[in-house]
Amino acid sequence: MKTKGTLFKRTISNKEYYYHQYLLDGHLKSKTISESEYYRLGFETYFPGEDVEDFLSHSFQLDVHYGASLYALGRPYRPFKKRFCYEQVHSFLDEGAYTGKVLILYGLRRTGKTTLTFQAINDLSIKDFARAAYIKCNEGDTIYKLFEDLKYLTEQGFFYIFIDEITLLEDFVALSSTISDIYGLMAKIVLSGTDSLGFLIASHHNLYDRYKMIHTTYISFKEFSMVLGISSIDRYIEYGGTMSMEGVDYNKTVRSGPNELNEYVDSSIIHNIIHSIKNVDGGKYFFHLYDLYERHELENVINRIIEDRNHRFAISIIEQDFKSHDYGSLKQLLSLPNNYERFHGVLDGVDETKLVQDLMDALNIINKEKQTHKIDDAVLQELEQYLRDLDIIATIDEVIYPSFATKKHVVFTQPGLRYAQAKTLVEILLNDEKLRQHDAVVLTLLKEKLLSDVKGRMIEDLIIYETSLLHRDTFKLYFGVKGEFDMVVLHDDITSSIYEIKHSSETNALQYKNLIDIELNGIFERKYYPIKERAVLYRGEPIEENGITFQNIEQFLING
Repeated sequence: MKTKGTLFKRTISNKEYYYHQYLLDGHLKSKTISESEYYRLGFETYFPGEDVEDFLSHSFQLDVHYGASLYALGRPYRPFKKRFCYEQVHSFLDEGAYTGKVLILYGLRRTGKTTLTFQAINDLSIKDFARAAYIKCNEGDTIYKLFEDLKYLTEQGFFYIFIDEITLLEDFVALSSTISDIYGLMAKIVLSGTDSLGFLIASHHNLYDRYKMIHTTYISFKEFSMVLGISSIDRYIEYGGTMSMEGVDYNKTVRSGPNELNEYVDSSIIHNIIHSIKNVDGGKYFFHLYDLYERHELENVINRIIEDRNHRFAISIIEQDFKSHDYGSLKQLLSLPNNYERFHGVLDGVDETKLVQDLMDALNIINKEKQTHKIDDAVLQELEQYLRDLDIIATIDEVIYPSFATKKHVVFTQPGLRYAQAKTLVEILLNDEKLRQHDAVVLTLLKEKLLSDVKGRMIEDLIIYETSLLHRDTFKLYFGVKGEFDMVVLHDDITSSIYEIKHSSETNALQYKNLIDIELNGIFERKYYPIKERAVLYRGEPIEENGITFQNIEQFLING
């Protein structure tokens, strides 16, 4: 039996109040109710089916939530700010008419798919909320059980159905078209899950044009800052790639021992590929990667690609004996004149062989002689393509003088993945018996030097990539031994801007020597456009010096 009356809410002084209005003995009554009661009564009042009691006693095949249960699940997400892509979700649900299309939230773990789902549910009117259901799929569930639940829900008049972790269902890819072709004509259906590649394969081979897809993996610094309220470029480098207020430690399990795996890479990236290899048509879409998977060497290849500081997809990087680029960079850094006096001899006596082996164990990397599968161009190209499909990697342009030829430089769109390996090295390094003999101050400075160096190398890629999304003609320009411009932007008004990018918060005339070099400027302007702006992007306050503007990195990225 449905609850009689109507429900409404009012906002007074930025606070919401909920009311139940009904007739009693011919008189209109109104009473204030709690938020939870509002949604419970709302479901009973506006339930789309014929019999609420019969529906409430129905035994679903999967984990289905509606009414009070759905309200309880969604309530924790109410305070969260919305991601930039939320409007696309809202637009799909607000179209009204049945389109036969489903909406797919596609992205790695911890990139906000579940949050987007419940934010959309929370924004439904009370009448629409009464005909909304959330289905959580679990390991062992089948798509046939899902079909039974969808059939019953749509027969009862449910119009908004959100299905989470649907890629866990066996035969999802093969039978995904049934969801759009049948149930997509009766309800607005939103799908999400951790296996992004499963969605990608389904969209190409089964769903065809009967879907809309929203990618959640890439999170720009601007979005990271505005949604989470964290405007630090250092925090973004450390945790960028996830929507977590406190920041997510990608490498948290590695600390408990050298044999632990990189938790985020394993559970999010490798899990995506391996899950699809196991569950989608016998892995037929993965060709060479299937052999790596069978020989338990897939993780080795992926981790090597992430570790390589230049992110080069080169066979030599995979097949050579493993060396830590970060450690080599550290030794060079400590030998520079400004560091030499304080840190000279600090690394003497460090057992480099043990250090490298511990790092390899932590990242599950094996050397060439232990690999049973040849790593060739075909393997790397296939893996690169799937990492692109997962939005893990992208490319920026590098131009080389004097030919002005352009080459593609691979960057990781989730900086936290790259940074995590540097942290692993630091923790293993600081456990070295010889190194622990130095005082704590030296060891702390040593740690800061290494991580600061890593951040400095990552910031360039980050800024060039994000700028290229706004300005198509953005690239790094090398003049060989003469120097380089860290970033060039060619504008539509036939002018250009050239930049130097520094992790430092201090100003120094050496930082912009290339920007004012007469020879380099002449070479550039003869080939491209007149220079209207010369700027150093750094972590300090905005100032101007000798015609050079020093711009704060965070503000540059936020202002776009």
